[in-house]
Amino acid sequence: DFGVSTPKSRTDARQNSRVAFALASTSKTVLEKQLNAQKPLSVEITEGLFQRGDNPLVDRATWQPGTYTLDNNGRVAYIEITGVEEARPKTFAESQGQLISDYQNYLEQTWLEELRKRFPVVLVDKEIEALKAGK
Repeated sequence: DFGVSTPKSRTDARQNSRVAFALASTSKTVLEKQLNAQKPLSVEITEGLFQRGDNPLVDRATWQPGTYTLDNNGRVAYIEITGVEEARPKTFAESQGQLISDYQNYLEQTWLEELRKRFPVVLVDKEIEALKAGK
């Protein structure tokens, strides 16, 4: 009944029969999208587990639970640290992405070495000179 609380017309009931919707969410992604709708990149929300060196802003905060407000190149950064864990080895789930990346790099290097052995590259000076001359 938005038309009753905020009427558009005193005489035309059809203009006053409007509905308003309010979106409520606990999602930080939805909040970030809504706040950036009018002015893009006004707000950036990043959350997760960080270790020293992962995030330069978090590294500037004191590694103690609490809230911190820092200057970030003329922008305000609000940091909330809810807990700090003692150093420990990573679980498989935490290191899975890095393990897969390292293994893919290893496989690529091995494959390239095998290709170089099977198909050695031989440069022929005569052909290189012809290419340089544009023939």
